Amino acid sequence: MNVRDEFRTAMRKLASTVCIVTTADRSGPRALVATSVTSASLDPPAVLFCVNLLSQADLEIARHVASTKGIERFCRGDWRYNERSAPWLGSAQACIFASVASRIHWHTHSIIFGKVTSTSVKAETSPLLYADGTYRMIST
Repeated sequence: MNVRDEFRTAMRKLASTVCIVTTADRSGPRALVATSVTSASLDPPAVLFCVNLLSQADLEIARHVASTKGIERFCRGDWRYNERSAPWLGSAQACIFASVASRIHWHTHSIIFGKVTSTSVKAETSPLLYADGTYRMIST
């Protein structure tokens, strides 16, 4: 196995909360499923862009968004829109609203820093995880 394949195998072992990153522009809402999300700063609050941190109840929505394109991604789930027309998922365990502060391009990916403008967090937490190529749930 080469280093690239070994690295991919190793990174699949890193369990992460499943997130749906959303935005909107003139052509409509956009979404993608991501597990590579992290906070970048507490002062000022900043994220490496994310909006919807999914709960276990959102498993089918995650699968739907990952397997569809365009506006069809928003046909399932309790999608709402904020004052900037950005879609957010009402059933998510937390939503982080941010505006783009800066971007860094690195080979095939971009890192987007977002300045946090507001958050919405539910008291109950039952994160939907992704590890080793499959969705996982934590038993409570």
